[in-house]
Amino acid sequence: MNSQSATLRLAVFPHANLITDAIPRPDRAPLERWLLVFPSFGFLLATQDPEATCEVFARRGIAAAHCGSFDDTRTLKLDGRTAWDLNQTPLTGLRPSAGA
Repeated sequence: MNSQSATLRLAVFPHANLITDAIPRPDRAPLERWLLVFPSFGFLLATQDPEATCEVFARRGIAAAHCGSFDDTRTLKLDGRTAWDLNQTPLTGLRPSAGA
């Protein structure tokens, strides 16, 4: 992938395990800097067929990659290490309603 191609970045999202090396980014862009550039422009898509989904984006010249999975742990993991635990520290101060 080169820096001139359109890029679909995957933003940090609770309940996910992200493999950071798989996140598309421009050549030579440091991961930390890339994740902080326009953080609201990233997308996470849940699909049963990641390869086919990525192909849809590739046909439009948009970089996309299968770079993780969703789970029900209420944590964000980066490369298998817990980066944020919503059970301990809410991200926005919002919590699920009782019985949810």
